[in-house]
Amino acid sequence: MLYYKKSLLLITLLSSFNLSANILMDSHSNKTDLHPSTRPFPVNAQNHLTSVPLPLLPTQKISNSIFKTKNMGLDNTLSPLAYTPLCTTLNTGVLYTLNGTQTGGTYCYHFTITDRAKTTAILVGQDAQTDFTLSVYQDIDGTIYNLGTSSNAANADEVVKVITEPGEYYWYMQAVSATNATINFGAEVATNIDSYEVNDTYAARAYLANPRNFVQGNHESGNDIDYFVYQASSKGNIDLALNDVENPNQWIFESLNTNGVWQPLLTGAGTNNNQSVTTGQIVDVRVRPNLAITTDANKHYRMSLGTAAPQYYQYNMGTFNGSVALQQRVDHSFTVAPSSAYEDLISVVVIPNISGSISGMNCDLDLYNQYNQKFASYKCSASKQYNLPTNAIVKPGSVTAKMSIYHASFSDPSTRSFTIPVTLSFGSPLDLDNDSLPYWFEAQNGLSDENPDDALIDSDNDGFSNLTEFNANTSPVDANSHP
Repeated sequence: MLYYKKSLLLITLLSSFNLSANILMDSHSNKTDLHPSTRPFPVNAQNHLTSVPLPLLPTQKISNSIFKTKNMGLDNTLSPLAYTPLCTTLNTGVLYTLNGTQTGGTYCYHFTITDRAKTTAILVGQDAQTDFTLSVYQDIDGTIYNLGTSSNAANADEVVKVITEPGEYYWYMQAVSATNATINFGAEVATNIDSYEVNDTYAARAYLANPRNFVQGNHESGNDIDYFVYQASSKGNIDLALNDVENPNQWIFESLNTNGVWQPLLTGAGTNNNQSVTTGQIVDVRVRPNLAITTDANKHYRMSLGTAAPQYYQYNMGTFNGSVALQQRVDHSFTVAPSSAYEDLISVVVIPNISGSISGMNCDLDLYNQYNQKFASYKCSASKQYNLPTNAIVKPGSVTAKMSIYHASFSDPSTRSFTIPVTLSFGSPLDLDNDSLPYWFEAQNGLSDENPDDALIDSDNDGFSNLTEFNANTSPVDANSHP
């Protein structure tokens, strides 16, 4: 990346000013004819993107023979007055026709972006004997930065997509081969964009991290396709889910199979797909508009992708064995943990086997979370299943079951032996809005299981979203509790 100081630019450009003036004059002489095209815009151009442009990267000074700097004052500083374009100014959202282009010709035009947007610059309509390259540049305080160049073979369409901040921009087109040729060019500007742009091509797909991702996206046009890639960190199952409740059937969710074919997965709110993966396996997915439905850029899809929440109960058994004499107390405990962070304690089953009469036997079972905080107490002297209300407990993580047995039956004072198995059942949290936040967590923290958007909200303004806090087992409503 090369940064050129204004003084160096001025010296260099003054030495080549005559040459640059001649080239600009040739590019805009009567030999070429520019006018709005009769073709509709935006054009469904072939998306042959040869680079992945990012704002201000890579930085590269444009050829001195093409552009000149802004006028500088006597104190060698840039004027704070209105911007003076380096080339003829055109509008965005218009497809222009340029006639009479020639081999070696260079064609420069200026456009302004007023809001943060995804800008798609295109050059189309080349005949079989014509070959152009297309670049998009930005002028920042007198220095010209290359944001992206498309140089496809022969007469293939040229497309450059880039996130553009408010500022001054240029189309710069070079004719590799042309004989009085006609081309069409323009720029489509979309301001209603999601945070994963520009992921409109497979080469520019957005990478999603482990263990689980919640994505909110939209399509600003029927040409917008969102590509994502996920790499499994371990062997197991992952979930792929799409929620299109805002505008049913507007989107089609697909994955790339081993034959390189995009395979439709599913559509609809609350639907999901479970896939077995190996360690390091790459999973490519995309969300594309359903062209049978009118695209509404104000509507959003929700996609989740990553480590699968368990689909079945996991049972952990601890057995208390021993004996207790009259007026004695015996304490036992065992600790278990769910197999993943997405499991919660669902139920407790106690099936005691105590010798002799149990009328004088007292058995208490207390449950503690990973912070040694007691969150439930039960009697265990008789067979019983206790179902935990999923909206009433703190997410326990590991669970320690502590049992106290006291023998107080004077009518049968002999020592009593006992075997008391306790089964802790873990299972998938209920998640009605498919935002990776279980129902009990949303109910406990004032969130809604009918609004998937609240997973990305930072309720306590501590810099972490509610979903991040859930995964870290911290409180989304306490700014002092965060990852």
